Amino acid sequence: MATKLSRSPSKPAPLTLSLDDQLKRLLADWRRREGRLPTLAEVSAAMGWAPEEARRQVAALGARRPDKGTDDQAPPQPKQGPGQKGPGQKEAVGRPADRLARAAWYALRREGHTPTEAAVRGRVATWAESKAARKARAERARQFVEADGARAAEWVRAWRAEHGEGPLWSELCAAMGWPCRLGEATVRALRDAGWVTFTEETRSLDVPCGAGHQPGAGADGTVL
Repeated sequence: MATKLSRSPSKPAPLTLSLDDQLKRLLADWRRREGRLPTLAEVSAAMGWAPEEARRQVAALGARRPDKGTDDQAPPQPKQGPGQKGPGQKEAVGRPADRLARAAWYALRREGHTPTEAAVRGRVATWAESKAARKARAERARQFVEADGARAAEWVRAWRAEHGEGPLWSELCAAMGWPCRLGEATVRALRDAGWVTFTEETRSLDVPCGAGHQPGAGADGTVL
């Protein structure tokens, strides 16, 4: 009895997408994932095309399919009002009554972000952290000025006498042992306290009345 040979199932041939199909799939996937179409730069990076090639391919696809394209040439969409939700976006909140929250809400909208409740809270928190950091820098700079104001003014005076011009702010900070990240705040605090002067010109740092000057003192050294 002859043995019947079984035929192994043939493997399906791999599908090769045309450039058009690859681009269509990229646009569809991007819109589903990001809630928007990719820019030309993003198409260029994703497809491995040069920028001009990406522009040409997208323009060619757009000519055949007017509903396709990128965010660089997307047709205008109706504006979303407060509380409306776009594709892939979380629910936007209405304009808050709190002053800071309202400012954050407007800032997010100006930047093209959806002003969700979490986004508004995050922006307000970021502003609060920045304000606290500025306050801490100003307080540290004030401490430096109280401790080293006279020594800094004398050092600037001596530098000018030797070099004929003022030092850089970074040079003053290095000489005083102040951290560079607090340099601008400290030098401005020195000026506000009357120890130094400067203009917008480079190396304009100077002392207002020469050696031995004390803030609030007259030309004869008497305190006013």
